[in-house]
Amino acid sequence: MYGFLSHEDYLLHRSAKQATVDDSFVDEIAGSDHEKAIEMSNYFVQKSFEYLNNDPEAVIRHFNQAWLIDSNNHSVYWGFAIYTANHENNESALKYFDMALEKFDQKYVQSVVSEDRLLCDAAIGYASAYEDGGRMNDTYLDKAKELVSEINAQNAPPHCLALINAFSQLSVHTLKVGDTVGDFTVASIRLSPFVYGDGSQDFTTEYSGATTISGEYYWSEMFDRVCFTPRKEDAPKIPRLEEDTRDAAFCFSNTPFAQKVFASTLVAGSSGDGVKYLATVTIQNYAEIFAHKEASDFAELMSAVLGEN
Repeated sequence: MYGFLSHEDYLLHRSAKQATVDDSFVDEIAGSDHEKAIEMSNYFVQKSFEYLNNDPEAVIRHFNQAWLIDSNNHSVYWGFAIYTANHENNESALKYFDMALEKFDQKYVQSVVSEDRLLCDAAIGYASAYEDGGRMNDTYLDKAKELVSEINAQNAPPHCLALINAFSQLSVHTLKVGDTVGDFTVASIRLSPFVYGDGSQDFTTEYSGATTISGEYYWSEMFDRVCFTPRKEDAPKIPRLEEDTRDAAFCFSNTPFAQKVFASTLVAGSSGDGVKYLATVTIQNYAEIFAHKEASDFAELMSAVLGEN
C-alpha cells in the first residue's frame, strides 16, 4: 500500500524517517509475535470497513496499518480492492483482487473474508470492469467466469447468486430432458424448426419439480395475469435459459386460483397494473416459452404467504 502493491518495493523506497515510524508502530502492535500480527492485521481491516462510507482517509490509513503489520494478509488486498472499486473504478481494483487471490490463506480468514466471498467479489469486479469497458475486453469476462466456476454455490454470499446464475445458464440448444435447472428438472423441450435471421428459434421448455421463493406479485395488464418477480437471492431457483434476457419474472398459469389467493390486496385490470406486493410463494410446473424473440415464463401457484419476504 502507500502507493505500492509490493511490500518489498515499499521497504526499498521509504525514507529512513518513515522506516523508523513504521517499525515503531509494528513493534508496539505485534512485535515478533506472528499470531498477534495476524490478529491485529485483521483488526485494522475490520476498522477500515467501519469507515468505508464516511471517512476515506481513515479507510486508507487502517488498510495501510494492516498491510504494515502483515503484508501476507489477503484480506488487506481484498479490502483495498473493494475500496478502489467504489472510489475509483473497477479496472483499477483488479490488481488488488489478483493479489488477494494469490495470497489467500485460510489462517487469515477468521471472520474477515472467506474464500468463496473473495472469489465472488473478484468475479463481480472482473464482470463490472468488462461492462464498464463496453464489453470489449473478453479476458475480463473469461476471468469472471473462471472465478465463478470455483465458487461453492452453497457457501456463496447472497449478492453473488445473480452472477452465478447468469454464468451457469444453459441454452435450449444444449439443454437435455433430465437436466437440472435451478430447483427444477427439464421434462420436455419443443423446438421450432423455423430459424430466424439471427439464428434464434421459438421453443417451449417445461420443467417438473417445485420450489418456494420470496418476492413481489402484481397484476400484469399485458399478460392479463397475476405475475411474480423473485428477490435477487431466490432468482437462481427458477429456470432461465440464456435466450431469455429479461429479468427473472414469470406469471401464474392458474390465473383464477392466483386471483383468489391474492384477492385481499390485488386489483385486476388497468387500475392495478404493475402495483407490487410482497409474498412468499410455492410454485410447480414451470415453463419457458420463447416466441418471436420474446420470452414468457409461467408457473403453477400452489400456495402463498402474503406480506412475507
